[in-house]
Amino acid sequence: MTVLHFWNGYLAASNSRLYGLMTGKAEDFRIEPFLGRGKPMSFTSPQVLSKDTATDVDTNTTSYVLRAADLGQSIFSVAGLTSPSEKKLTIGHQTGKNGEDRHVVRLDRTEVDALLVPATCSVYINIIRPQSTAITTAILLEEVNKIVDFLVEGGTNANVTALLNNEV
Repeated sequence: MTVLHFWNGYLAASNSRLYGLMTGKAEDFRIEPFLGRGKPMSFTSPQVLSKDTATDVDTNTTSYVLRAADLGQSIFSVAGLTSPSEKKLTIGHQTGKNGEDRHVVRLDRTEVDALLVPATCSVYINIIRPQSTAITTAILLEEVNKIVDFLVEGGTNANVTALLNNEV
């Protein structure tokens, strides 16, 4: 029997299980509330992001609407873009082979050139939290803030430019 979990207004299961449900190839389903490790994902839709530049004061915003979700990942995208152009936000969680929690926030953007050839760039942050009480949420937040500060140092994006120029 395949168990589907219902949380935050969405029916969630692995992609293969959802495929079986949609194609009618699955045998039997039971719906249960989410009871997994930690909390189920509860990011709202849409996610509104801004900061087109390091000094942007939330004047340019982009809305990412929830497109797909399962127990370990939610995918948001921007509506109204002409294919193959795409802007996608992915939020995901996994448990590593040593029991550590792995969290990712990822932005993917596909644009087409003058010859209509698509190209995709990706920017993401991984947060790996070991199963140790020594690493607290406060410590992780401090480290994330330091990375963001490094990237947008002084509101100039100079360190991102240096990074993209292969400086070490």
